Amino acid sequence: MLFSRLHRTGRQPALRRMLAAALCAGAASLSLTNTGLAQLPGPPGKYTMVDQNMPVGVAAKWMTHKDPGGMPYMQPVRVDLPSTGEVTFLGVRGPLPVQKAPAQASLMVGHTYRLKITGMPEFPGAELYPSVEVLDRLHPPRGKEHAFPVFLELTREDIELALDGGLVTKVIYLEQPSLAKPILQERPIGVQEFPPSTNLLTEADLAGRPMLLIRIGGRLPDLHNPDPSFVGSGGPIGPSVIPPVPEAPAKVKVPVAEPVSRLRRSEKEFAPPVRSAGRVTPVSGVK
Repeated sequence: MLFSRLHRTGRQPALRRMLAAALCAGAASLSLTNTGLAQLPGPPGKYTMVDQNMPVGVAAKWMTHKDPGGMPYMQPVRVDLPSTGEVTFLGVRGPLPVQKAPAQASLMVGHTYRLKITGMPEFPGAELYPSVEVLDRLHPPRGKEHAFPVFLELTREDIELALDGGLVTKVIYLEQPSLAKPILQERPIGVQEFPPSTNLLTEADLAGRPMLLIRIGGRLPDLHNPDPSFVGSGGPIGPSVIPPVPEAPAKVKVPVAEPVSRLRRSEKEFAPPVRSAGRVTPVSGVK
């Protein structure tokens, strides 16, 4: 998912889909890889203590209590931009080197981080500092963790809303396989809208398992009075390299000798015997 917004896990991680929820400028919208997933009704009479309107970092801290056995874990996260740009993963312990988009790093589950997005050709001079709360982890095959990251896609619409003063909130979650519709994907991400009062974490929990909570707005760091909490909650950041896509092998035409069957006979074997005119050779050999 999340891409693609989110990878699902299991026996076939590469086939997992991605799902995301976004609250955009006063209206909530659900983005998902399916093209027509029906709107999920909220559970009647159920109260959820966690929602996307809580202070940054609270949801990540509380959500980890659901599965304490999965801690600690460094979850690879990949950031995709509309085209190109520069991505820096920020944290209290220091940032990673600047990466060209798409960028990828390993983030600790239960912690909050900041991204610095710059150098986008569609938005010259623009800087964005979205926050990322890591709520849960994937379970890829051992040794292939970096090949199955959680996808965090910032679309052109997301960036335009943030630069216009809006707040974009996305909840990326692991989709429940039984809710996935067998529909051919015509675009990477589909969109559904929800009322502003909708608890996006509850909706994500109904459809699967929440993985990331992202907020994109116009907040910038205070260079004169820096706040350490602005860049995150203190979790470590680890490097994560995007595995190269293997190229398809070139087709080589190998000459193959024509197979010869043992049952094949020459034309002479099928030709009738040639007899000389006026001469007979008896079996007995008597002329």
